[in-house]
Amino acid sequence: MKRYRVATVAAWSFAGILAAFGPTAEAEQAVLKGSAQVIDGDSLTVAGQAVDLFGITAPRFNQQCRSDRVSWSCGRAAARALDRLVAGHEIACVPRQPSAASAHLVARCTAGSIDVAEAMVERGFAVAWKDAPAYVAAEQLARAQRLGIWRDGDIDPWLWRPEEG
Repeated sequence: MKRYRVATVAAWSFAGILAAFGPTAEAEQAVLKGSAQVIDGDSLTVAGQAVDLFGITAPRFNQQCRSDRVSWSCGRAAARALDRLVAGHEIACVPRQPSAASAHLVARCTAGSIDVAEAMVERGFAVAWKDAPAYVAAEQLARAQRLGIWRDGDIDPWLWRPEEG
């Protein structure tokens, strides 16, 4: 009787580990893969699907920022940085949630082994969501090094976003 219980517990434990950590056929089917076209600094089209990068926000494509009283195209700079990250790579996006704000899918995307959202934050062209703690340290470092949008100090993107109608 004891052997049966031990074997059953071990089998259930192993099944639990596989369920928690191992890929499933359903999860594999949900992954979007393909080349990417950049929409703006935090949005792509992958396999025909519009995708917002999970965990970050970046300036909109036509957004202007101010640096030493000079206006510069921070939105275009963010989009160019994202394009450099994804160009020539197969992009894999794992859906996290549907976007409440748009028809876009919210997903974690990688270019090879590179987490695209994290790379955008590290380069100073995106801000980490407060509920995406994996990217907060990268943002703090980019701010301290005055990279990208942080070149003139602390500016929160939602303060410079124009009204979107």
